Amino acid sequence: TEVKGDNAELARGMAAYYAEQARMARKK
Repeated sequence: TEVKGDNAELARGMAAYYAEQARMARKK
């Protein structure tokens, strides 16, 4: 199934958020 619109944006935002959190955690 393909994801379009808000769902795609949300998924992308979540991925970016968690990636950022992981990056911050590793720096500490």
